[in-house]
Amino acid sequence: MILETLAAVFVLVAVAAGTTLVARALLRGPVQSAIRCGCCGAPADSLTSFTCQVCGHDVRDVGLRAAVARSPAARFYKAIAVTLVVMLLAPMSVELLRGIVPQTRYSHASQSMYPSGFGGFEAIELDCKMAESGGEVSGRMIADLSMPTGRMHSMEIAIPTRKCWTIDEYGQRREREMFSELVLREWMKEAGVDDGDKAVSDGISQLHQEMQHVMSESDGPAPRGMRPSFSGGSSNSSSTQPAQWLRPVVMMFWAAFWLIALAWTMRDRALPPATVEAAA
Repeated sequence: MILETLAAVFVLVAVAAGTTLVARALLRGPVQSAIRCGCCGAPADSLTSFTCQVCGHDVRDVGLRAAVARSPAARFYKAIAVTLVVMLLAPMSVELLRGIVPQTRYSHASQSMYPSGFGGFEAIELDCKMAESGGEVSGRMIADLSMPTGRMHSMEIAIPTRKCWTIDEYGQRREREMFSELVLREWMKEAGVDDGDKAVSDGISQLHQEMQHVMSESDGPAPRGMRPSFSGGSSNSSSTQPAQWLRPVVMMFWAAFWLIALAWTMRDRALPPATVEAAA
């Protein structure tokens, strides 16, 4: 997210700078080259006769030229050409890099679990998002516990470290030990769930197994018999995409390339002096 925001800001700044650069170039008058030999481009000031001292041709045969170079219209068309080339190459480069840069597999699992045959809480909602790239898995699970009083308590678990935090009904965030059944029991007890009842205690054990299963790499359903004390539904989805950094980096590269190309094409360059070697 930070990289995407940085890329968007970078592109906007580059577009503003490029637009200013083109506008200033269009406001400049046309640049004319000095009168030169029509064959080799030697300055006419160096002529002492009708024969060019650089190439040896008679200027009455090859002529003299004083062509208008880099007029405002020429600068405008060059800017359009540079922009079109970048707009064509940028998406092509993304597609090319898709086959080179390692792909990232994203998965999203969510479950709504309602206790059956015991009380203590209304429901618990699980939402888990994970990304796998190069054999490394990272992600986060959010568990929202709804109480009969209408209060909401949440637990956030980092994947794969299992480091967890809890958020109470007042929004107070507290860091916990690594996620375990004991930590889950303590959190639910603090929320007001009485695990002294055997059905409730068994339900918490099954809830812990379910959460471990969701945070695992498996996309399949929970093993049979894992959640007999709960009812509800679940959904799973997954997709394979390029690494999230690819598009922002490509955007910044082509924005910088476009700006540099514009600066190079918009500048007024003096024609190099002709030499005997060049004429030969």
